[in-house]
Amino acid sequence: MTNQSILPDELRGVTKTTGYRGIGKSYFVSQIENPALTAFFDFEKKGEGLDAKLHFGLYVPVTERASGGGLGIYDVFIQEIEKLPTGRFTHAIIDNTAPLETAMKAEAARNAAKYAKQFGMDAGNITANRYGGQGGVVNHLISEAICNVLWSRGVKLISVTAHIRNRWAGGAQVVNSFNIKGADRWDELSILTLVMIPGDFAPVPAALVMKEQLGAIEFANGQFKVTRRLPYRLPRATPSAIRDYLQSPANLHSPAPGETPSDEEIQPFREKLSREQIKIVLAEIEREKEESVLTLKTVGITGSDNGNAETDETLTPLERARRKRMEQVS
Repeated sequence: MTNQSILPDELRGVTKTTGYRGIGKSYFVSQIENPALTAFFDFEKKGEGLDAKLHFGLYVPVTERASGGGLGIYDVFIQEIEKLPTGRFTHAIIDNTAPLETAMKAEAARNAAKYAKQFGMDAGNITANRYGGQGGVVNHLISEAICNVLWSRGVKLISVTAHIRNRWAGGAQVVNSFNIKGADRWDELSILTLVMIPGDFAPVPAALVMKEQLGAIEFANGQFKVTRRLPYRLPRATPSAIRDYLQSPANLHSPAPGETPSDEEIQPFREKLSREQIKIVLAEIEREKEESVLTLKTVGITGSDNGNAETDETLTPLERARRKRMEQVS
Protein backbone atom coordinates (compact mmCIF):
# COMPACT_ATOMS: atom_id res chain seq x y z
CA MET A 1 0.00 0.00 0.00
CA THR A 2 1.30 3.44 -0.94
CA ASN A 3 2.03 5.92 1.83
CA GLN A 4 0.78 8.98 -0.06
CA SER A 5 -1.43 11.16 2.10
CA ILE A 6 -4.94 12.15 0.99
CA LEU A 7 -5.52 14.40 4.01
CA PRO A 8 -6.50 17.95 2.94
CA ASP A 9 -4.30 20.71 4.30
CA GLU A 10 -7.32 22.26 5.99
CA LEU A 11 -7.89 19.22 8.21
CA ARG A 12 -5.51 19.95 11.06
CA GLY A 13 -6.34 19.49 14.73
CA VAL A 14 -9.36 17.53 15.94
CA THR A 15 -12.62 16.37 14.38
CA LYS A 16 -15.56 14.95 16.30
CA THR A 17 -18.11 12.60 14.76
CA THR A 18 -21.24 11.54 16.59
CA GLY A 19 -24.73 10.30 15.82
CA TYR A 20 -27.09 7.40 16.20
CA ARG A 21 -25.70 3.94 16.92
CA GLY A 22 -24.83 1.95 13.82
CA ILE A 23 -25.06 4.99 11.55
CA GLY A 24 -21.47 4.67 10.27
CA LYS A 25 -19.24 6.83 12.49
CA SER A 26 -16.33 4.38 12.47
CA TYR A 27 -16.57 3.91 8.72
CA PHE A 28 -16.53 7.67 8.23
CA VAL A 29 -13.39 8.39 10.26
CA SER A 30 -11.63 5.40 8.68
CA GLN A 31 -11.88 7.06 5.26
CA ILE A 32 -10.41 10.43 6.18
CA GLU A 33 -6.78 9.50 5.52
CA ASN A 34 -4.78 6.77 3.80
CA PRO A 35 -5.15 3.74 6.14
CA ALA A 36 -1.39 3.16 5.99
CA LEU A 37 -0.91 6.55 7.66
CA THR A 38 -3.63 6.02 10.24
CA ALA A 39 -3.26 4.82 13.84
CA PHE A 40 -6.57 3.39 15.05
CA PHE A 41 -7.11 3.20 18.82
CA ASP A 42 -10.13 1.00 19.39
CA PHE A 43 -12.04 1.21 22.67
CA GLU A 44 -14.96 -0.99 21.58
CA LYS A 45 -13.29 -3.69 19.48
CA LYS A 46 -15.49 -2.63 16.58
CA GLY A 47 -12.53 -1.58 14.48
CA GLU A 48 -11.11 -5.08 14.18
CA GLY A 49 -13.19 -5.81 11.09
CA LEU A 50 -12.22 -2.49 9.54
CA ASP A 51 -8.56 -3.19 10.18
CA ALA A 52 -8.88 -6.59 8.49
CA LYS A 53 -10.14 -4.84 5.36
CA LEU A 54 -8.12 -1.62 5.36
CA HIS A 55 -4.90 -2.66 7.15
CA PHE A 56 -4.25 0.44 9.21
CA GLY A 57 -0.67 1.44 9.80
CA LEU A 58 -1.36 0.72 13.46
CA TYR A 59 -4.38 -0.89 15.06
CA VAL A 60 -4.55 -1.03 18.86
CA PRO A 61 -7.48 -2.81 20.58
CA VAL A 62 -6.94 -0.83 23.78
CA THR A 63 -9.63 -2.31 26.01
CA GLU A 64 -8.73 -5.85 24.93
CA ARG A 65 -5.08 -5.38 25.90
CA ALA A 66 -5.83 -3.58 29.15
CA SER A 67 -6.27 -5.15 32.56
CA GLY A 68 -7.28 -3.59 35.83
CA GLY A 69 -10.30 -1.62 34.66
CA GLY A 70 -10.11 2.07 33.85
CA LEU A 71 -6.56 2.53 35.07
CA GLY A 72 -5.38 -0.29 32.84
CA ILE A 73 -7.08 1.28 29.83
CA TYR A 74 -5.46 4.63 30.57
CA ASP A 75 -2.00 3.13 31.03
CA VAL A 76 -2.15 1.05 27.83
CA PHE A 77 -3.38 3.97 25.74
CA ILE A 78 -0.79 6.44 27.04
CA GLN A 79 2.01 3.92 26.53
CA GLU A 80 0.88 3.32 22.95
CA ILE A 81 0.72 6.97 21.91
CA GLU A 82 3.99 7.85 23.64
CA LYS A 83 5.89 5.18 21.71
CA LEU A 84 4.56 6.22 18.29
CA PRO A 85 7.48 6.87 15.94
CA THR A 86 7.74 10.51 14.98
CA GLY A 87 6.58 11.26 11.45
CA ARG A 88 5.09 7.81 10.84
CA PHE A 89 1.37 8.65 11.14
CA THR A 90 -0.62 11.68 10.01
CA HIS A 91 -3.98 10.56 11.35
CA ALA A 92 -5.09 9.09 14.68
CA ILE A 93 -8.54 7.70 15.42
CA ILE A 94 -10.01 7.39 18.93
CA ASP A 95 -13.14 5.24 18.71
CA ASN A 96 -14.85 6.11 21.00
CA THR A 97 -14.20 8.68 23.73
CA ALA A 98 -16.47 7.32 26.50
CA PRO A 99 -14.25 4.46 27.78
CA LEU A 100 -11.19 6.67 27.51
CA GLU A 101 -12.80 9.46 29.53
CA THR A 102 -13.86 6.98 32.21
CA ALA A 103 -10.26 5.79 32.32
CA MET A 104 -9.00 9.36 32.61
CA LYS A 105 -11.29 9.95 35.59
CA ALA A 106 -9.76 6.93 37.29
CA GLU A 107 -6.31 8.34 36.54
CA ALA A 108 -7.39 11.70 37.98
CA ALA A 109 -8.38 10.04 41.26
CA ARG A 110 -5.20 7.95 41.35
CA ASN A 111 -2.94 10.99 41.08
CA ALA A 112 -5.17 13.69 42.54
CA ALA A 113 -2.36 15.49 44.38
CA LYS A 114 -0.24 15.63 41.23
CA TYR A 115 -2.98 17.09 39.07
CA ALA A 116 -4.15 19.48 41.79
CA LYS A 117 -0.69 21.01 41.85
CA GLN A 118 -0.25 20.87 38.07
CA PHE A 119 -3.60 22.39 37.15
CA GLY A 120 -4.28 24.57 40.19
CA MET A 121 -7.16 22.49 41.51
CA ASP A 122 -8.23 21.07 44.87
CA ALA A 123 -7.04 17.49 45.45
CA GLY A 124 -10.02 16.65 47.63
CA ASN A 125 -12.44 17.75 44.95
CA ILE A 126 -10.62 15.63 42.39
CA THR A 127 -10.58 12.52 44.61
CA ALA A 128 -14.25 12.83 45.54
CA ASN A 129 -15.23 14.23 42.14
CA ARG A 130 -16.84 17.27 43.75
CA TYR A 131 -17.63 20.32 41.63
CA GLY A 132 -16.61 18.43 38.51
CA GLY A 133 -13.09 17.90 39.80
CA GLN A 134 -12.34 14.79 37.76
CA GLY A 135 -13.98 16.26 34.67
CA GLY A 136 -11.67 19.25 34.91
CA VAL A 137 -8.64 16.97 34.98
CA VAL A 138 -10.02 15.03 32.00
CA ASN A 139 -10.20 18.23 29.96
CA HIS A 140 -6.59 19.04 30.82
CA LEU A 141 -5.43 15.50 30.02
CA ILE A 142 -7.15 15.58 26.63
CA SER A 143 -4.98 18.53 25.68
CA GLU A 144 -1.71 17.76 27.43
CA ALA A 145 -1.50 13.97 27.70
CA ILE A 146 -3.23 13.05 24.44
CA CYS A 147 -3.48 15.73 21.75
CA ASN A 148 -0.14 17.41 22.41
CA VAL A 149 1.61 14.04 22.45
CA LEU A 150 0.02 12.90 19.19
CA TRP A 151 0.76 16.21 17.48
CA SER A 152 4.36 16.07 18.66
CA ARG A 153 4.66 12.69 16.89
CA GLY A 154 3.64 14.25 13.59
CA VAL A 155 -0.06 13.40 13.69
CA LYS A 156 -1.92 16.17 11.87
CA LEU A 157 -5.49 15.18 12.57
CA ILE A 158 -7.08 13.42 15.55
CA SER A 159 -10.53 12.02 14.77
CA VAL A 160 -12.71 11.08 17.72
CA THR A 161 -16.11 9.44 17.75
CA ALA A 162 -18.77 9.80 20.42
CA HIS A 163 -22.20 8.37 21.10
CA ILE A 164 -25.39 10.23 21.95
CA ARG A 165 -27.60 9.70 25.00
CA ASN A 166 -31.19 10.52 25.86
CA ARG A 167 -31.76 13.94 27.38
CA TRP A 168 -33.50 14.30 30.73
CA ALA A 169 -35.25 17.30 32.29
CA GLY A 170 -36.96 17.45 35.67
CA GLY A 171 -36.30 13.75 36.17
CA ALA A 172 -38.19 12.81 33.00
CA GLN A 173 -36.76 11.61 29.70
CA VAL A 174 -37.34 14.15 26.96
CA VAL A 175 -38.93 12.68 23.88
CA ASN A 176 -36.75 12.78 20.76
CA SER A 177 -34.00 14.82 22.38
CA PHE A 178 -30.35 13.86 22.79
CA ASN A 179 -27.12 15.06 24.32
CA ILE A 180 -23.78 14.30 22.72
CA LYS A 181 -21.45 12.39 25.01
CA GLY A 182 -17.92 13.58 25.58
CA ALA A 183 -15.83 16.06 27.52
CA ASP A 184 -16.06 19.73 26.61
CA ARG A 185 -12.44 19.89 25.50
CA TRP A 186 -13.10 17.78 22.39
CA ASP A 187 -15.71 20.31 21.27
CA GLU A 188 -13.42 23.24 22.00
CA LEU A 189 -10.59 21.74 19.95
CA SER A 190 -12.76 20.46 17.11
CA ILE A 191 -12.48 22.10 13.71
CA LEU A 192 -15.31 19.95 12.36
CA THR A 193 -18.13 18.41 14.37
CA LEU A 194 -20.65 16.23 12.57
CA VAL A 195 -23.83 14.51 13.73
CA MET A 196 -24.55 11.53 11.50
CA ILE A 197 -28.22 11.06 10.63
CA PRO A 198 -30.14 8.83 8.21
CA GLY A 199 -30.07 10.24 4.69
CA ASP A 200 -31.45 9.70 1.22
CA PHE A 201 -28.54 7.62 -0.05
CA ALA A 202 -28.45 4.65 2.31
CA PRO A 203 -26.23 3.07 3.46
CA VAL A 204 -24.33 6.36 3.19
CA PRO A 205 -25.59 8.63 6.00
CA ALA A 206 -26.21 12.34 5.90
CA ALA A 207 -24.75 14.67 8.54
CA LEU A 208 -25.56 17.87 10.36
CA VAL A 209 -22.56 20.21 10.37
CA MET A 210 -22.63 21.44 13.97
CA LYS A 211 -19.25 23.17 13.93
CA GLU A 212 -17.02 24.02 11.00
CA GLN A 213 -13.74 25.94 10.95
CA LEU A 214 -12.75 25.10 7.41
CA GLY A 215 -13.73 28.35 5.77
CA ALA A 216 -11.50 30.01 3.22
CA ILE A 217 -9.97 33.26 4.43
CA GLU A 218 -8.08 35.89 2.47
CA PHE A 219 -6.81 39.42 2.99
CA ALA A 220 -7.01 41.79 0.05
CA ASN A 221 -7.38 45.54 -0.38
CA GLY A 222 -7.16 46.06 3.36
CA GLN A 223 -10.05 43.74 4.15
CA PHE A 224 -10.56 40.14 5.22
CA LYS A 225 -12.93 37.86 3.37
CA VAL A 226 -14.13 34.63 4.98
CA THR A 227 -16.07 32.11 2.94
CA ARG A 228 -17.77 29.09 4.44
CA ARG A 229 -17.25 26.03 2.28
CA LEU A 230 -19.37 23.30 3.83
CA PRO A 231 -23.18 23.39 3.81
CA TYR A 232 -25.15 23.06 7.02
CA ARG A 233 -26.12 19.53 6.03
CA LEU A 234 -24.06 17.00 4.11
CA PRO A 235 -26.38 14.97 1.85
CA ARG A 236 -23.65 12.33 1.63
CA ALA A 237 -21.52 12.31 4.76
CA THR A 238 -18.23 11.00 3.43
CA PRO A 239 -14.70 12.38 3.66
CA SER A 240 -14.66 12.37 -0.15
CA ALA A 241 -17.65 14.72 -0.21
CA ILE A 242 -15.90 17.04 2.26
CA ARG A 243 -12.81 17.13 0.07
CA ASP A 244 -15.02 18.08 -2.86
CA TYR A 245 -16.61 20.93 -0.88
CA LEU A 246 -13.18 22.24 0.10
CA GLN A 247 -12.38 22.51 -3.60
CA SER A 248 -15.83 23.69 -4.70
CA PRO A 249 -17.61 25.40 -1.78
CA ALA A 250 -21.33 25.07 -1.25
CA ASN A 251 -23.54 27.93 -2.39
CA LEU A 252 -25.20 28.93 0.86
CA HIS A 253 -27.42 31.49 -0.91
CA SER A 254 -28.85 28.76 -3.13
CA PRO A 255 -28.27 25.39 -1.41
CA ALA A 256 -28.34 22.24 -3.48
CA PRO A 257 -30.94 19.57 -2.66
CA GLY A 258 -30.18 17.94 0.67
CA GLU A 259 -27.87 20.72 1.91
CA THR A 260 -30.45 22.34 4.21
CA PRO A 261 -31.38 20.47 7.41
CA SER A 262 -35.01 20.16 8.37
CA ASP A 263 -36.39 21.17 11.76
CA GLU A 264 -37.10 17.48 12.46
CA GLU A 265 -33.42 16.66 11.94
CA ILE A 266 -32.07 19.55 14.01
CA GLN A 267 -34.51 19.51 16.92
CA PRO A 268 -33.22 16.35 18.69
CA PHE A 269 -29.79 17.95 19.09
CA ARG A 270 -30.75 21.51 20.01
CA GLU A 271 -29.58 22.69 23.41
CA LYS A 272 -32.94 24.30 24.15
CA LEU A 273 -36.11 22.26 24.33
CA SER A 274 -39.00 22.89 21.97
CA ARG A 275 -42.38 24.01 23.28
CA GLU A 276 -43.79 20.54 22.65
CA GLN A 277 -40.96 18.90 24.58
CA ILE A 278 -41.38 21.34 27.47
CA LYS A 279 -45.11 20.53 27.59
CA ILE A 280 -44.32 16.82 27.79
CA VAL A 281 -41.78 17.34 30.59
CA LEU A 282 -44.16 19.57 32.56
CA ALA A 283 -46.97 17.07 32.12
CA GLU A 284 -44.69 14.30 33.39
CA ILE A 285 -43.73 16.35 36.44
CA GLU A 286 -47.38 17.20 37.17
CA ARG A 287 -48.37 13.55 36.82
CA GLU A 288 -45.52 12.63 39.16
CA LYS A 289 -46.85 15.08 41.76
CA GLU A 290 -50.32 13.60 41.60
CA GLU A 291 -49.03 10.04 41.89
CA SER A 292 -46.68 11.14 44.67
CA VAL A 293 -49.65 12.29 46.75
CA LEU A 294 -51.38 8.97 46.11
CA THR A 295 -48.24 7.09 47.12
CA LEU A 296 -47.99 9.00 50.41
CA LYS A 297 -51.61 8.25 51.20
CA THR A 298 -51.29 4.53 50.52
CA VAL A 299 -47.81 3.56 51.68
CA GLY A 300 -45.88 6.60 52.81
CA ILE A 301 -47.41 7.18 56.25
CA THR A 302 -48.38 3.69 57.32
CA GLY A 303 -45.44 3.18 59.67
CA SER A 304 -44.10 0.06 58.00
CA ASP A 305 -41.88 -2.28 60.01
CA ASN A 306 -39.62 -2.83 57.02
CA GLY A 307 -37.27 0.02 57.89
CA ASN A 308 -36.44 2.84 55.54
CA ALA A 309 -35.48 0.70 52.53
CA GLU A 310 -36.87 2.11 49.29
CA THR A 311 -38.48 -0.23 46.81
CA ASP A 312 -39.87 0.36 43.36
CA GLU A 313 -43.34 0.17 44.86
CA THR A 314 -42.74 3.04 47.29
CA LEU A 315 -40.86 5.29 44.90
CA THR A 316 -42.66 7.89 42.83
CA PRO A 317 -42.43 7.65 39.01
CA LEU A 318 -39.93 10.51 39.03
CA GLU A 319 -37.78 8.78 41.64
CA ARG A 320 -37.96 5.51 39.73
CA ALA A 321 -36.81 7.30 36.59
CA ARG A 322 -33.92 8.86 38.46
CA ARG A 323 -32.91 5.52 39.99
CA LYS A 324 -33.03 3.84 36.57
CA ARG A 325 -30.89 6.60 35.11
CA MET A 326 -28.30 6.30 37.89
CA GLU A 327 -28.14 2.54 37.41
CA GLN A 328 -27.53 3.06 33.68
CA VAL A 329 -24.76 5.57 34.38
CA SER A 330 -23.06 3.35 36.98
